[in-house]
Amino acid sequence: MQKSQSGYRYDLSDTFRNQVIYIWEKSVGFAPVTPNRNRALAIYEPGYPGSVLVLNHYGSVLKHYCEETGKIGLPGAASNPCLALANFFGEASTDDALDIIQAMMMFIPIAQANREFMGAVNPSLSYEEAVAKLNSRFAENSIGFRYENFQIVRIDSELLHSEAVEPAFRLLQLHGYDGALEEFQMAHKHFRAGPDRFDDCLTNCLKALESTLQSIIQFRKWELPGQPKFDNLFAEVRNKGAVRVLFREPPRRIEEVSASSRRNPQ
Repeated sequence: MQKSQSGYRYDLSDTFRNQVIYIWEKSVGFAPVTPNRNRALAIYEPGYPGSVLVLNHYGSVLKHYCEETGKIGLPGAASNPCLALANFFGEASTDDALDIIQAMMMFIPIAQANREFMGAVNPSLSYEEAVAKLNSRFAENSIGFRYENFQIVRIDSELLHSEAVEPAFRLLQLHGYDGALEEFQMAHKHFRAGPDRFDDCLTNCLKALESTLQSIIQFRKWELPGQPKFDNLFAEVRNKGAVRVLFREPPRRIEEVSASSRRNPQ
């Protein structure tokens, strides 16, 4: 795949996928079927205490991934979920592979919070180091994704991402914005999937904005509009003087999205 105008690519090379598996091995271990498996990863002898814990961890990740994506297991999962997940990851579509990475990263801190697991497996990468290593691998391969706030997000502009997306995630994690955070995360999931899902991305962005405005109105104990849609919510916040002069009127693009959303309710 050629790089976009932003300089990023949005497919995952074999090199990158192999690098990701090394991150797994260093943060939660890897348990192949036999000690002679031809792979330059840590080897766990049959019966070694760590192997059972590692297999259980990969089994939990695999189960979570299958439940979230509606799959009924993966080939070979019953005998060795490590190999099943790694083999599927190597051949999966970009979207499926990103879902697997996200699931694995979400489960790393759970495993590392377990003293028995840490004592038996003794990983060389902490969760924070695993996140940093993954994001550095994305960057060095010019892949326009990043793991943050427990999900994979797509990046088109480094400046826009650091100045707008990251602060938005931080603010939405504050108490009272749960609905808006969930909708914003869903918007990024659609955005990650590419241009065919951009309409769904915009719809969820609008929903997140509406939920944020609604939460602000409720926090301030202002009167909530009878029809809590963007135009009415924005007008209420604007009339209370809580919007900078620069944004006295809704941006035209948002008005268009709002109208589209009303025509095609989700």
